[in-house]
Amino acid sequence: MRGLLLRSALRHMQRHPWQIGLTILGIALGVAVILAVDLANQSARHAFLLSAESLTGRATHQIIAGPTGIPEDFYRRLRMDLGLRQSAPIVEGLVEHGIERLQLIGVDPLAEAPFRQLGAGLGQGVAGQLLGQPDSVLLSGITAARHGIATGDSLHVRVAGQPAELQIIGLLQGDNPAMLEGLLLADISTAQELLGRSGRLDRIDLILDPTEVELLTQNLPPGLRLEVPATRTRVMAEMIEAFQTNLSAMSLLAMLVGAFLIYNTMTFSV
Repeated sequence: MRGLLLRSALRHMQRHPWQIGLTILGIALGVAVILAVDLANQSARHAFLLSAESLTGRATHQIIAGPTGIPEDFYRRLRMDLGLRQSAPIVEGLVEHGIERLQLIGVDPLAEAPFRQLGAGLGQGVAGQLLGQPDSVLLSGITAARHGIATGDSLHVRVAGQPAELQIIGLLQGDNPAMLEGLLLADISTAQELLGRSGRLDRIDLILDPTEVELLTQNLPPGLRLEVPATRTRVMAEMIEAFQTNLSAMSLLAMLVGAFLIYNTMTFSV
């Protein structure tokens, strides 16, 4: 009896190869879409966490403000008057290169050593070039390879619709180059000029002990707040989770379409 059923099934498959092929294709497409979206979700979250870790570095606290930013004078007071020497100013924004958006980070090369080693392995002269050469930047090595850009080339970007030309003086590699994907590193004055934020900072990274935290809290001007990097990372992670929810909804819709495809194929077959 079993052999008779097997021969009957094989005979049916031989007579209706397109129906069997469409059935297998529908099942494969449904499974592939679910797996692809799940992999995209996991990859996006992993890349975000690695990127946030690489940019935050070893900072224990951050001073942030509203859309107007932090006055540069407060950073000078922070280091000179309050004696908080382990502090680093940051200016960040987005620039456009063709259809791709790159993240521009402006740093003070002289204050970055305790926090991050983004320019590790590029030599001692790179910091001097960032400080002394106008419109000079460091570009992610992965991004440079994808666009065929080498050290010494010019990078044409648009900032808020305005064209700008940047000079690539080095490529960022690091221990995990994938964390630096799409990153442009510049001196803080260059970033301020490009982004139109002269005299303003987006945040100040700090390494503080409990005594210094209390001192800074007592001297923090109105409009500024002290946070730990994990708080900011958590807020960004919530945004990523919302994006992942949308992707999951799309995958479920694709699975529903695949189920209808299988059902219609099997109905037609029967």
